[in-house]
Amino acid sequence: MNEVIEKLKFQYNLDEELAKILYFRGLRHPDLIPVTFDPVIENLTPPDGLPNINVAVRKLLTAIGRREKICVWGHEDADGVTSTYVLKTAIDFLGGITTYYIPSKATEGHGLSEKGLNIVKDQGVRLIVTVDSGMGSIREVEVAREMGMDVIITDHHEIPAKLPDTAVVNPKMGGNSLPYLAGVGVAFKVAWALLKVFKGWGIKEIVEKMPDLIVMASVGTLADRVPLWNENRALYLKGREMFDHWQHPMKNAFREIVGEEPEFDIVVSIASAGKSSDGVNPSAEIFFRKSADDIKPILKTILEDIERWQTTTEDLLKKALDKISRIRNYILLDMENTEPRYLGFIASKLKDRFGVPVIVMGRKSDGTVAAEVRAPKGFNSLELLNYLSDLFVDYGGHKLASGFSMREENLPHLVEDTEIYFKENGETVVPFDLELDFDKFQRLLPQIELLSKNGVELQVKVSEVTVREMKELVSQGKISDPDSKLSDIFLDKRVSVVLSFYNGNHTVLDVQQE
Repeated sequence: MNEVIEKLKFQYNLDEELAKILYFRGLRHPDLIPVTFDPVIENLTPPDGLPNINVAVRKLLTAIGRREKICVWGHEDADGVTSTYVLKTAIDFLGGITTYYIPSKATEGHGLSEKGLNIVKDQGVRLIVTVDSGMGSIREVEVAREMGMDVIITDHHEIPAKLPDTAVVNPKMGGNSLPYLAGVGVAFKVAWALLKVFKGWGIKEIVEKMPDLIVMASVGTLADRVPLWNENRALYLKGREMFDHWQHPMKNAFREIVGEEPEFDIVVSIASAGKSSDGVNPSAEIFFRKSADDIKPILKTILEDIERWQTTTEDLLKKALDKISRIRNYILLDMENTEPRYLGFIASKLKDRFGVPVIVMGRKSDGTVAAEVRAPKGFNSLELLNYLSDLFVDYGGHKLASGFSMREENLPHLVEDTEIYFKENGETVVPFDLELDFDKFQRLLPQIELLSKNGVELQVKVSEVTVREMKELVSQGKISDPDSKLSDIFLDKRVSVVLSFYNGNHTVLDVQQE
């Protein structure tokens, strides 16, 4: 029996089916068990277990010691911006000479770009460390070397068939960290490793002396929509707790512009909104600058952009819905000249509304097709993209959220091959995590409630149960039926009930009469 599953069963008295669910969701190492049941920051696994972390730390500390210029290369979204902030701030604190580069999604795409490499080379950079990006930058790593620059990749995206020929730090490659850390979670652990080796710090010292790192890790973790359990939950909860007392001039600038305290969620929007030009990102500048007066003009523009974004996305979503005439087992939608920055939002909304995989395409400024893919639980979007990969310039991401770019002349092939893929793979089926009879469900309910309270999302189908039995659980407050799905059915009628458990909310999703 697997060591983790065995420990969950016999030391934590967890049912084997639930233990297997946790294992396949990323609880692959015994060190991760404490933070599963007690998601506090003190229970984070130390960074030592990340793959290639020792090589990465050695290269970074050598560059710091030699006063060589280091570029933290980010990604144009909230996870990438906060990742850039966390690692650059830690390197600066240790005396490093740094710059940052965040490529434009609209003109450069994801990962390293030759345009950016030329810019940072001219700035005197000798070492590039990526955050939240770089897994697919095989050729660009070689180009950087030819220019005289070394590269470290830190990322959290899926592992491609071939890796860049350099040190790659990614929890999906193994080790004792949660494989589904956000990019900023990986960046935080790399920063922690540097502080540990250079200063002897543990997590307690980081919380006390560099709270910015925790708050920004929390912002990026929430923004990237990774599962908020285990290490992600610990980082998110601690940063959110510390936010009210966080001393950053951005908060002063926000108060002067808006006249009230910023909420945590607006910081997520601020981190997301900046659009890069030649590697400089306005959102990153807001967090890096040291005075409210310097931040105010940038922040004012960003807040106006956020307001415009909300209006634009509402209009684009309406246009997207107008374009959809028939729903099958997937949606492939060409939004033509829509900017790439809006595609993920549209795809997510359509996925939530129709419950099928969604591909939404737009155009980069050079006419290249850009696309975002969003998938419901139970569908692996990367398997679809692997199938279509011959058509792409580049692609990557997660099972539930991914993207690609391609030349416009390949659009007819994309339409045809996508249809073939879904015909071959049948209807999209969103599986239940558990299907239980009523007796076993009652036995497991306390364990399911415990996991739910700690951020584990579960969908449970309870079969062959009477409406009376389920209504009794509602009356006891153990589950809720906000949409009255159990009403208007005879009490002694046998049904199957689908329940959602998450964050302490236990809700009836569906009732199927048998």
